[in-house]
Amino acid sequence: MDRYQWQQDAMKDWTVLADAPPAIKADRAIISAALKQEGLALQFAAESLQADSKLVLQAVKRNGEALRFAADSLRGDPEVVQQALQTSWQALRYATEQIRADRTIVLQAVNQNWWTVEVAAEALTNDRSFWLEVIMQSSNGWMAFSYAPAEFKSDLELMKLAIQSDILALKYASEAVRKDREFALEAVTKNWMALTKLSPTFFADRDIMIAAMKQDLSALEYASTELLQDADFFWEAVEINPRAFTFASEVLRTDRSFVDEAVRRNGLVLTYATDGEHMDRALVNKATATRLGSCSGIPWVIDALEAKELPESATSHEEISET
Repeated sequence: MDRYQWQQDAMKDWTVLADAPPAIKADRAIISAALKQEGLALQFAAESLQADSKLVLQAVKRNGEALRFAADSLRGDPEVVQQALQTSWQALRYATEQIRADRTIVLQAVNQNWWTVEVAAEALTNDRSFWLEVIMQSSNGWMAFSYAPAEFKSDLELMKLAIQSDILALKYASEAVRKDREFALEAVTKNWMALTKLSPTFFADRDIMIAAMKQDLSALEYASTELLQDADFFWEAVEINPRAFTFASEVLRTDRSFVDEAVRRNGLVLTYATDGEHMDRALVNKATATRLGSCSGIPWVIDALEAKELPESATSHEEISET
């Protein structure tokens, strides 16, 4: 087959070059024609052409992974590598060690595709300041942090920065970090679901559980048995959300002194009390006092409109008839 036919065939199907004679593989025009179709055709080029910067740039513009077939000198060329990274993050895998240790190039690559950090040189991945930049430079930095060495996943400052981007970064935290109370409180304050990734010891921590239930009462499903029996904890909780009363232990919910104080702190707690307590004049007084003032026994739930229709003095003991 003559040169013209090889060129025509290569333009239609670049893989034919696999069986081409050395003279054809060293023909710049034929290789260039094949590269217009697919950058990976560079693998069939003669070594001299694999060291041709113009041809290699042509190849990586079509397919960044063609960098693997370039001469060593070009796999270490920043311009060539950066061009290759525009079409494939995998290109960094085939760059020289020196390039994979270049902070500027790697950070730019990671910013475009966070998983590129997987192939960064150890000289970078063992550098704490590199991970600090990775986390801070983009919203996906916390995902790239999954490739950080274990020692950095035990670094409180780095982990705090990571969870500021996304609470899901908590899954990368070391056990020591998950047991740190200050870190736990910060994480839960940001997102109560952090509880599910932290040490269970915090299920009994009043401050952490209060921070969690402020966002979602479902957080109380994780509360320890000890905390569910803590009256002081629930008195604070019902001031935030009266429905927290329903999570208290049965021992507390059937303790009249506990119920009295809970209702005093938030009259709406009576909503979740027993039917018998709904009819208890003293409890009704406490409940309504938090909304309308003292009374002698009006129904404990008063529609807002009805309340507006009552005379101003109707909240006094004397002017509200007993029911």
